[in-house]
Amino acid sequence: MNVRIIKNLIATGSLILLASTGLVSTAHAQGSGLPWVGTWSAAPAEFIFNSSNVTLGFDQQTFRQVIHTTLGGTSARIHLSNIYGTAPLTFSDVHIAVNTGYRTVNVQTDKAVTFGGATSITIPSGQEVFSDPIAFTVAPVSDVAISFYLPGTTPLTTVDTHVFTETTESITYTAGDQSAAATLPGSGVDSRFFFLTGLDVQNTAATGTLVPFGASITDGYHSSNNSNHRWPNYLAQRFATAGLNIGILNQGIAGAGILEDSEPIYGDSGLHRFNRDVVSQPGTRWTILSDFPINDLNDNPTPTTSQLTTAYQTLITQAHAQQIKLFCSTLTPFAGENNNGTPINWTPAKETIREAINTWIRSANSGCDGVIDMDTAVHDPNNPTFYLPAYDSGDGLHPNDAGYQAMAAAVDLSLFMSSTPLAPVVAPTGCGTIKAGQVLTPGASLKSCDNRFNLTLQTDGNLALYFGTTVLWTSATNGKPSAQAVLEPTGNFIITDSNGNPLWATNSDNNPGSTLSLQNDGNLVMYTTTGHPVWNTYTNGH
Repeated sequence: MNVRIIKNLIATGSLILLASTGLVSTAHAQGSGLPWVGTWSAAPAEFIFNSSNVTLGFDQQTFRQVIHTTLGGTSARIHLSNIYGTAPLTFSDVHIAVNTGYRTVNVQTDKAVTFGGATSITIPSGQEVFSDPIAFTVAPVSDVAISFYLPGTTPLTTVDTHVFTETTESITYTAGDQSAAATLPGSGVDSRFFFLTGLDVQNTAATGTLVPFGASITDGYHSSNNSNHRWPNYLAQRFATAGLNIGILNQGIAGAGILEDSEPIYGDSGLHRFNRDVVSQPGTRWTILSDFPINDLNDNPTPTTSQLTTAYQTLITQAHAQQIKLFCSTLTPFAGENNNGTPINWTPAKETIREAINTWIRSANSGCDGVIDMDTAVHDPNNPTFYLPAYDSGDGLHPNDAGYQAMAAAVDLSLFMSSTPLAPVVAPTGCGTIKAGQVLTPGASLKSCDNRFNLTLQTDGNLALYFGTTVLWTSATNGKPSAQAVLEPTGNFIITDSNGNPLWATNSDNNPGSTLSLQNDGNLVMYTTTGHPVWNTYTNGH
């Protein structure tokens, strides 16, 4: 496989506390009841730390990471990830605030973030967690700072990171617990996002989440540093101007292909991470499949047109199975790709495949729900295998800011104009329910009707709601061995120990005849006999 573009990585003096045992305590959510919609994300990838590229050790440090939102909302929650971690990872003293400048936040807006009511969280390797809902107003197209403290020192080999962020001053770190500080003292900078993978909001007018899904061009490589000039950022501005209440989650990973995994650093293939990075995002209703195959064309051996279009069709089928519309972006030119002026990678044979894919995307039989013609938007009309010079970043492969803006302008907003706000919680019928008197014993599970979600009373005492291997919510009762979880005749769902002492409850008494339903959208809801929701986990939107 040919070498792909790699930036110089800024070394940081850091590493992570791997702490305590026990399972993840995610959001015991009590909020507005609205669906969650994504406003920002960074797709996680594995990053291998070694002495040749970084100084080992996160040594009792605070990280402050500034994210640029798309959709606003009246409450928020964050995602923290240890998907690629090799051991448990502890965060404490997590804060969210409006960012006011380099290393600085408006302390009047600062809010502490909790996880199952606790101010710290230990995430086992291979898992991601959501915070509790936060009473925090998120403005659209604005900067929000997330700060957290890593309270110990432990050498680590592999962590979750997002390498090509096109930001430096937005990721800062300092010694000691400084999460609530207005300005981080003595901070260093880094060009990666660590562990933070998402910010969600609740918005009464939200119609859903759009997920741009691709490689370095989606990721915004070679856009102006610290400027948020990626094409999804420009599209978010267009949505805001047009009054479209849609969140945008940029799930681009530079270097990744649609067919081939490129770990470490680059991330899993599009085929392998589609469920995690698109389907599983909160409120996803649309995705734009973008520039992946350009990286595949630079693999050895070069895949065929048929192999690549088959991959597209696989993802289209998966999207449609979840009622997600998949729009296909044509592949931008790369005949001018060069390394400091020396031509690389492009060949006439690869160009033939690129043009064949674009022809297929534009055809009526592709299965795409719409076409985003980014190729036409940026190529030189007089030399269509090259970028228009005004749009070329200089490497012949990635656009500059003007090119990214032209790509965003190629998105037809009418594709989203007829969308209605996300549906409210409604009572389901049939399977996936617990009725009065019914019990979960340790190790027993309740599955949603579509078998995608699983509520398990674990043997460690924790009641956990899973989407695949991702923990969406728990009762935070791990370490307190339980005897059962029972829906009482009063409408209260309660976990007790072997002596009958309560460990946790929904506190939804005085609603006799209620049922607990695990729905196909991922929400666990207590409904009265009239269909009124009196308690839920606010995990819908999957």
